[in-house]
Parts: sequence; C-alpha cells; structure tokens
Amino acid sequence: LVALWMRCRFNIMPLPSRLKKYVQFYNVPGDGPLRCEVHVNCPENKGIKEADLYFIKPDEQLFALIQGLEIIGAPGLNRLVRKGDADAGLPGAVN
Repeated sequence: LVALWMRCRFNIMPLPSRLKKYVQFYNVPGDGPLRCEVHVNCPENKGIKEADLYFIKPDEQLFALIQGLEIIGAPGLNRLVRKGDADAGLPGAVN
C-alpha cells in the first residue's frame, strides 16, 4: 500500500529497504477480511518514507502490525517499471 501511494502521489518508484518490527497477535485472522491502516511519517517529503501498518480484524481487534517499514524512492527508479505499465496508465511509466 505504501509503495502504491508513493508511486501515485510523488511519481517515484519505491523500494522497501527494511522494517523494524513485525508482531502478530493471533494465529488466524478469523472470519472476514482484514482492514489495513497505514500511518506514514513525513508524508510530504520525497525520498525515504517510514510507515507503520496495522492489520485489523472485522471485530476491531488488532491482528498484526508492522512498525518502521522503510521505503526508499527516487524518480531514477522509474526505469524499473515494465513497459506494459504505461499502457495501464501508471504515472511515470514510459512506452
């Protein structure tokens, strides 16, 4: 989700570089889909982003979390996007 947000918001190809912590509180998520909330630190700065992701069960209990997901992005990395992505209308993709 963070990578998609960076791609659409800043037109940069993001790459995950590390995460500080992953905690899972239950073995299985239970019935229904999980909701994922993403909290981005310094959202207006381009380049390095750090985010926390919260995976929430339908009964509003926290299933799992990822803390300190670091993603690095730069316009120069846009060349890594496949040619077919331009046909799909992704920003920065070239034919």
